[in-house]
Amino acid sequence: MSLPLVSIVIPCFNAERYIGKTLESALSQDYPNCEVIVVDDGSTDGSLGVVEGFSGRVRVERQENCGGCVARNRGLSFASGEWVQFLDADDALRSNKISLQLKCLDYDPTRVSTCQLELTACIDQTGPELSGGNVFSLDGPNFLVQWLLGTISKEMTAGSDLQTTFGNTTSWLASKAIYEKCGGWNSDLAMCQDSEMYCRVLSHASQVVAIARPLAFYRIGVDSSVSSGVSRKKAESFLRYCSTVEEVLRKLDLPDSEKAIASCYCSFLSRFYPLYPELAHQALSAIARTGVSPEEVVQPQSLKKIARVLGVKNAILWHKRIRNARSAMQSLLSTR
Repeated sequence: MSLPLVSIVIPCFNAERYIGKTLESALSQDYPNCEVIVVDDGSTDGSLGVVEGFSGRVRVERQENCGGCVARNRGLSFASGEWVQFLDADDALRSNKISLQLKCLDYDPTRVSTCQLELTACIDQTGPELSGGNVFSLDGPNFLVQWLLGTISKEMTAGSDLQTTFGNTTSWLASKAIYEKCGGWNSDLAMCQDSEMYCRVLSHASQVVAIARPLAFYRIGVDSSVSSGVSRKKAESFLRYCSTVEEVLRKLDLPDSEKAIASCYCSFLSRFYPLYPELAHQALSAIARTGVSPEEVVQPQSLKKIARVLGVKNAILWHKRIRNARSAMQSLLSTR
C-alpha cells in the first residue's frame, strides 16, 4: 500500500528567530511522504531569507500581509496531500508526530487526531516522543462537548492535560477533505481562530483519536500571540466563536449541548467581564436561552464554588481582584 501524502502548511509572519527550527522539525518527520508549504504573510524581517535557505525541500508562496487564517487557507489550496498538518511558524513537531497519529487513525480520513503539547520557551531537541501515554477515542461531537465542559478526564488521558491543548493548531492532524468541508479558516476573527475551526472540524469528524503524550511543542512567551489581550475586537471575535459553538451544538442536539453552550459563553465572561457591558449582556442572554445556570458551568472549579455564593458576575470580579493582587505582590517581591 502506498502511503498517503501529508501536507505540512506553515503560515509565516516575522518569525525569523523561530522559522528555522520549525522547518527542521517538519523536514525531520520519520513519516516518509510529506511536503512542506510555507506561506509568507508579508514578513518585513529576515523570515523569507531563512525559508529560502531550505530551497528545494520547501515550497514557498508569498502574499501581502492578510493574517494567519488567510495564509492557512492559501496553503490549504496549494496542498496536494490527503492529510494536512498545520504548523505555526514558532512551534515545532516531534519527529514521530505524523507517523504515530496516522497509525492511530488507521489512515481513516473521516477521523481526526489531537495530542498533548509541550509548552516551552526554548525548543531544543525535536526527536521522537518515546514515553508512554494513553490513546483514547470519542466521536467528534462528544469530544467537543466534553472539552467545553472540562470533563475530559485525567483517567482517560493518563494524567495528561489535553484540556489546555485542544484549541491549538499544531496538535491536530486531519484530512484535507474535512478542512474543505468546514469551509476553511475564518479570517474575520482576531482570536479563538483555532478553537472556532476545530469546533467545526469536530462536527464533521466521525471520531477523535487523542494521544496523551507531547508530540509537538508550543512556544510560550512570544509577543505576537493571538490569544493574548482584551481589546474590543478580540472580545467580539470570542463572542462570534461562542456563536459558532452554539450553532454547531444546536444542530447536533446532544444530551449536554446546552450545558456546553452555556460554558462557552461563561468563558467569554470570565475573560472580558466587566469590560464591554453590551457584549456581556449578549453572553448572559445566550446563557439564559440554554436554561442552564451560569453558576453551574463556569470554570475553573474554584470559581464555580464562589459563583454559587456570590453569583457569576461577582465571582468573576472577585477572582480577577485576587489574581491582580497576587500579580502585584509578585512584582513587588521581584524588585526587592
